[in-house]
Amino acid sequence: MNQLLNKRAAVALSLVSAFIASLLPVAVFGQTSGVVNWAQASSSGSTPPARDFAAMDYDSAHAVTVLFGGSAQGSGDFRDTWTWNGSSWSQMLPQTSPPTVVGGAMAYDSRRGVSVLFGGSMSSGASNSTWEWDGGNWTQRSVSVAPPARVWAAMAYDSARGRTVLFGGSGQPFWMGDTWEFDGNTWTQLSPVSSPSPRTGAAMAFDSTRQRTVLFGGKDSSGRVADTWEWDGSNWVQASPTTAPYARFWSSIAFDPLRGRTVLFGGDHIQPYALGPLNDTWEWDGSQWTRDWTAAAPALRAGQSMAFDSGRGRMVLFGGDNAATSPVTQLNDTWELGTGIITAAGNPNASLSSSSIDFGSVNVGSTSFVRPVMLTSSGTGPLTISSVSTAGPFSASNTDCPVSPNPLASGSYCITLVTFSPTSAGSQSG
Repeated sequence: MNQLLNKRAAVALSLVSAFIASLLPVAVFGQTSGVVNWAQASSSGSTPPARDFAAMDYDSAHAVTVLFGGSAQGSGDFRDTWTWNGSSWSQMLPQTSPPTVVGGAMAYDSRRGVSVLFGGSMSSGASNSTWEWDGGNWTQRSVSVAPPARVWAAMAYDSARGRTVLFGGSGQPFWMGDTWEFDGNTWTQLSPVSSPSPRTGAAMAFDSTRQRTVLFGGKDSSGRVADTWEWDGSNWVQASPTTAPYARFWSSIAFDPLRGRTVLFGGDHIQPYALGPLNDTWEWDGSQWTRDWTAAAPALRAGQSMAFDSGRGRMVLFGGDNAATSPVTQLNDTWELGTGIITAAGNPNASLSSSSIDFGSVNVGSTSFVRPVMLTSSGTGPLTISSVSTAGPFSASNTDCPVSPNPLASGSYCITLVTFSPTSAGSQSG
């Protein structure tokens, strides 16, 4: 007959102490974090107020990143236009402007030199209006046919074919799965043989190297999803990478033509034992997703805006929110991702989610249910983890923590799942 092992708190504390020891930083120095890294940018002038779900793209004709609208949560919504030139934000004062727009989709049409804004939530409800920004003023386009009104659609400009591609969103019906293209004059609905499931809050960008529109994630009737699809102009094809980011929606994506990579950041995710905003960075090369373990990173967030500044070779990110805090934290910080960015060593530190793990009573020869241990990089610099290990009857069954030389950026977290498999009765430590 199996005997019961009753693990007591003192044993758990000993386990966690050993676990912490294996996670302490082994190196403290300025880091470039491999190929790319994030750095917070400072503006020499005013900055857009904090917001989420603003529309953003890069206007290559005027060499500025364009930001429009968004939500201030309980304080109202925005209809302002801002531009970022790499050193300062400037508020534009057009004679004509769209009404307040939250969760609209925007993409830059490089052939015509205009930013195309579609849909979003206005004071009167979801919209199906099409507006264009030419660098000085907004013009509402009068079109005979338009996609149904929606919010949180995915949209990108296919520069190879001169078409703005739109997919999904939330409207009537709530989960939308239609594909449309805009040639600058006419919206046309497409009828592909295969298509992603109807969804909202997906991320989409055009890979100009491979001439494919890349779509990742979103939220459909089953919840958050983590699938990758590509549009070739006539059909959607689902990719089959061996590794993928956690399922999420309200993330940001943009294509870096200098490195030939589609970059994904943050969003509202779900994983075993955790959900909510993230601050991870991933790259898609056309066949696989790879995690960028950057030495610095923006704070956890979703609903942020992002675009690639091809003139300076920098990914630009602004705002978003952290709905895991009470009240919701809205952000108005500006970050840039690129090569050659150095993060100061700072003071690295590691914090665990709890000082003990209670496995209860476990039969000798059996294995307990998993217990999550969340490690947060809580210092002022990147944390380098030498290894993730346990001892005795305790095992780390799974972890998404990086191991040296990959750093864990300050403010980021990772999770290790621990199990307990007693081999004899009595208190044991590890």
